[in-house]
Amino acid sequence: MSDQQSKFTEKDLLDELAGKITYAEVPEKWIDIQGTYKRTKSNPEIDGVSIIELPDFKTQTNLFAEMGRLNKGNKLNSSPEIEAAQWSYSTFPPNAPKAWHLHGLRDGQWDCWAIIPYPGLTMRVGLWDIRKDSPTSNIRVSMDFSNVTRLVLIPPGVAHGVVSFGMPGILFYLTSKHFDKNHPDEGRIPWDIQGKEFWEMKL
Repeated sequence: MSDQQSKFTEKDLLDELAGKITYAEVPEKWIDIQGTYKRTKSNPEIDGVSIIELPDFKTQTNLFAEMGRLNKGNKLNSSPEIEAAQWSYSTFPPNAPKAWHLHGLRDGQWDCWAIIPYPGLTMRVGLWDIRKDSPTSNIRVSMDFSNVTRLVLIPPGVAHGVVSFGMPGILFYLTSKHFDKNHPDEGRIPWDIQGKEFWEMKL
């Protein structure tokens, strides 16, 4: 073991592990980028929507990214608008749009979607501002992601959906509210209301 102080002593460990536990050596490259991010707007811009570019650390066998740091108020440093209340994931088959979903009908829920790179996977995120009083009312955005690590911050009143092309998709996401099965803040809009071609890969 290293000279660093540990809550465990040799007598707390299995005999077969004595002298075999070491501390991880963190590469200098990762030390330089930990806790960093770049925050941008969607294009075209939708009021309140942010895209957060997160650096990843690649080795020959691994891909690692720090998704975010929570402060004592459970708010993401990169996205102080959202106080994390629940962490969920959803899976979906290829070429089958999961849309349109809407929050804000009851509780004003924010979403923070995590886009995780996977070889060969392209995911399209669709956003549609349906707020009448928004400066970007009725603007739609279609964004394709592949081989990048991103967070997509979605305010209440912005309908959203996702599709993966060619292979099953998985989406991890934070929400600012707990899901309440008795009073769900979950609106649904037909997936093809803006045209099926919105969710089709352009060749």
